[in-house]
Amino acid sequence: MNKVARKVKFQEWASINEYSLALICWTCGLTNLWTLPNVFYKYGNSAAGLPLLLTNIIITIPLVFAELSIGQYTNRCNMGIWRMVPPWKGVAYATSLILVCIATLNTYITSQVLLYLIKSMSKEIPWSSCGSWATQKCFNLTTMKNFDSYSNCTDYENNVQHYYNVVILKQGSDGFEQMNIYLLICSAVVIVAVFVCCSKILTSIQRLLNFLTFIPFLLLNVLLFTSMFYPGTLKGLCKFLTPKLEMLLDYNLWFEMFGLNLYSMGIGMGGLITISSHSNFRNNVFKVSTFVPLFANARDVFFVLFVYLTFSGYCIWENIDANLLFEHKSSLLFVKIPMAFLRWPFYPHIWNCLYFAMLLLIGLRFIMLIVLVLLENLNEEWKISAIYPKTSVAFICVTIFFLNFIYYTNLGSTLFVFLEEICRDQLVLMMALIQFYAVFCIYGTSTFCKDIHFMLNQKTDYVRYIWYFDLLCLGAIFVYRRITSYVAYNPPIWMSIVHILLLIAILLLMVVYFLVYIVKNREQGFKKLMRPCSDWGNKNPDIRKDRDFFNNETPGEEFNYRQELYTREIHNT
Repeated sequence: MNKVARKVKFQEWASINEYSLALICWTCGLTNLWTLPNVFYKYGNSAAGLPLLLTNIIITIPLVFAELSIGQYTNRCNMGIWRMVPPWKGVAYATSLILVCIATLNTYITSQVLLYLIKSMSKEIPWSSCGSWATQKCFNLTTMKNFDSYSNCTDYENNVQHYYNVVILKQGSDGFEQMNIYLLICSAVVIVAVFVCCSKILTSIQRLLNFLTFIPFLLLNVLLFTSMFYPGTLKGLCKFLTPKLEMLLDYNLWFEMFGLNLYSMGIGMGGLITISSHSNFRNNVFKVSTFVPLFANARDVFFVLFVYLTFSGYCIWENIDANLLFEHKSSLLFVKIPMAFLRWPFYPHIWNCLYFAMLLLIGLRFIMLIVLVLLENLNEEWKISAIYPKTSVAFICVTIFFLNFIYYTNLGSTLFVFLEEICRDQLVLMMALIQFYAVFCIYGTSTFCKDIHFMLNQKTDYVRYIWYFDLLCLGAIFVYRRITSYVAYNPPIWMSIVHILLLIAILLLMVVYFLVYIVKNREQGFKKLMRPCSDWGNKNPDIRKDRDFFNNETPGEEFNYRQELYTREIHNT
């Protein structure tokens, strides 16, 4: 009975604020944080903020509105919404596979964050100098008076970079990596923490979401405020606020910002649909779908500003070029920022602990929400997982943990960077394109707008044209990404094999389900199979019944419907 009670309690968000907090938690993973500062620095500092905002308003917000409307209207997760276009359900299976891949990426990087956090609590920060762990390739940054030779040290590594390569990644002299048992233990701790959070979220979601949302944002503000008192802060602020307007003519900047917005919001991954499926049927989707992306942009810009202020002070202190700090984005979180903390006032331990605690909470909440989305998909397909939710959560967590082993093998970090770029630049775009094509072109934007009118009592016909424009943008950028990925980067053969196998697995899930469904129901005819199922709509049969006679083109029926709804609500009260 308790299991059933917990399940019922999680069926709907207690308030629209709780609903918004869950969406904000979904909109940021650790892999997003190291990309945006490099894009800002590469494409004209604050000038990059204009494409970030415009792509958000024109493309991201309408697509977020579409996904939230689908989930709220149907009250179903990503696996259940495909009653609108039944043969397209294989998209949900493919999305689940990509989510598992993204979960392993974030688990790997979160385990590194946890290990750094533990090391930051030691009496002396290990990477502050070349200790007993170092090899002959290590040199101390603090002992180098003339830092002009920094860029010429190709055969040597500074103590912070060397610590990351030798101790964290366990790279040997041949460049190959050995398994780090401490990192593996941290990965297990992360998975256990995710399991506990996902088990607890059924009973105390409000306090957990408050903690996971506000504490990282508070820590970021503390670090940003502290960085303002560092020497050279004014120069860094002036550099950030000095735009290079000519960079706005570079179409690569607009494509980059569109891809970052799309990946940051998790559009096409099913998370927005699943979270909104627990929202009240009458919640104002307009406000939520506008507020959450804009807040996510503001939070990301705060982090970019923190990086700028931190790096500017360090560059003045060490008399080096900022290009050296922004050169490699993959080392931003674990090398460049901890390197700058060594020059901060008071104890570097404090700033490192605050910084890595912030990253740890961000990583944990994102993995937690991925696990919950996968759990909802299991509940939709196999009802037994709803009866034993903790067992299902444990199964998902254990699967992610064992798949995560691949990153602790030889060249695991290289595979991590490669898969992260594939997921961000190709897979998420591809799934979003396929999903919205089915919704806008097969199900139809006119029917979808009527569903939203029925749900919110507001006409949204004007959004149809924006959705078609966004669909064209998705297709154009996906083709552009596919072309530039082959031209700009020539991966090793084994990486190309991994890439091809992943694409084949995703396409097979969609194509096989499509063909099996068509062949199994071929007597109904192809056109009829593309129509919604008989139980399409909200889970509540009363709402589905109301939708059957609702017609936004006949005011008389609409008025009768509103009167009946009002009478029913008064009666229930």
